[in-house]
Order: sequence, then structure tokens, then C-alpha cells
Amino acid sequence: MSKSAHRVLTPDPPGFRATLPAQGEWTYEDYRRLPNDGWRYEVLRGELHRTPAPSAKHQAAVRNLAFLFMLFLREQPLGKIYFAPIDVILPGGLATPVQPDLVFLFEEHSHRVGEQLIEGAPDLIAEVLSPSN
Repeated sequence: MSKSAHRVLTPDPPGFRATLPAQGEWTYEDYRRLPNDGWRYEVLRGELHRTPAPSAKHQAAVRNLAFLFMLFLREQPLGKIYFAPIDVILPGGLATPVQPDLVFLFEEHSHRVGEQLIEGAPDLIAEVLSPSN
């Protein structure tokens, strides 16, 4: 079965595409208006990037890395880890947002974590690379 067969496609609202910004002009507010269509979106320096959902092999690598972090944090409760999808807003307009596979913040930086996003640079970001990237 092809990857697209698993993707849930939702129709765009009338006039939606006409309101999309040009590459280089995307904001977090623009990103939040994107449809939930089965793709992962990130905005890097104002440019929208779209990638398919991660493969099972990719997810296994993230799970294994997270497991090692959890074992360490059980013995050394220095902070918390978060998993994709969670929006991370990096300072200086670098990314609004990115969705790293794994994010770690020390306890003293826990104020950066909001209900739906992390605002500010995490202490560690882990990204598992796939053949597509």
C-alpha cells in the first residue's frame, strides 16, 4: 500500500490557498492555519517545509533514544523530554516552528514550555535522519 493511501486528506476551505503567504514570509500564525492533512510542517526562516509522517524504522530509533534518556533521567532528574509533534519556536525567527523528534529542557528552563509549544531554544534537540532528509 502506498504512503498516500494512509494519509487523511481534508479539503481546503474556500479561498484558503489564495491567503497563503509567499515563501520567506511564513509566520507561526500562518502555520497554525494549515490543515491537518497527514503531513508534518515546519517553518524555517519564514519558508514552509513539508515532510511525510516518519517511517516505522524512524519511530523505532526515536523510541530507543527516548528510552535511554528516560533511564538516565530516572537516576538524574535534571529536566524533561518531549516528543514530536510539539512546536518549538526558536529565537530570532530561525524556526517558527520546528518539530524535532526529541527535545530536552533542564528544569530551570521549564518556563519555556507552554500548553502547545516550547518557546525558546531547548537545551538539546535530537533529530533522527531519514533517507528523505
